[in-house]
Amino acid sequence: MARKREERAAHSSKRAARRERQSNGQDQNFVSLKQQLVAMGLTLREIPGDGNCLFRALGDQLDGTTTNHHKHRHQVVDYMRQHREDFEPFVEDDVPFDRHCEYNTR
Repeated sequence: MARKREERAAHSSKRAARRERQSNGQDQNFVSLKQQLVAMGLTLREIPGDGNCLFRALGDQLDGTTTNHHKHRHQVVDYMRQHREDFEPFVEDDVPFDRHCEYNTR
């Protein structure tokens, strides 16, 4: 539990430093990405990291809203279950595939 907290704190610190560099225009990769997106008529969207951010980002792109993340989470897990042989090798930490899927439908 303490290790997870330390990892989250380190990740949060890195994210804050990256945001600081981006806001100061110091991150050339960020500037380059932003220019490429503008050229394609796209924009960079900030999705807060809250444990649902992958599914909020998916909803933002598919539906134009981040509020339906539970729907997308369930759809993704259903797809993973239907294609178990494609996804099971990537489940880590000796967690059984079914338990991993159940956890991700929270």
